[in-house]
Amino acid sequence: MSGLTARPGQSENQTGLAMGIGTWRGPFLSEANAAHRDWVARHCWDFGFVVRYPEGHEDVTGIAFEPWHLRFVGREVAQEMKRHGWVLEEWHEAMLGGR
Repeated sequence: MSGLTARPGQSENQTGLAMGIGTWRGPFLSEANAAHRDWVARHCWDFGFVVRYPEGHEDVTGIAFEPWHLRFVGREVAQEMKRHGWVLEEWHEAMLGGR
């Protein structure tokens, strides 16, 4: 990945690993969508999803904050990631780091 965006053809949306969500109110980062964005951030874990590129983790993920970008990892993994404050890269490191 270069900069803070995925290269063309290499985004998780294009590979089928993740999905983007939105509302009819316009861009997900807009103030009109703040309540939706906050609900997703608080509750996606309950359904086995994680916000793939959360704010403050750009140095780990290499991608800018994208609150609309969700990835399904399953409830157990999502809850563990939430409990530790991990992004997917950190979860992988914790799981595979001791090999």
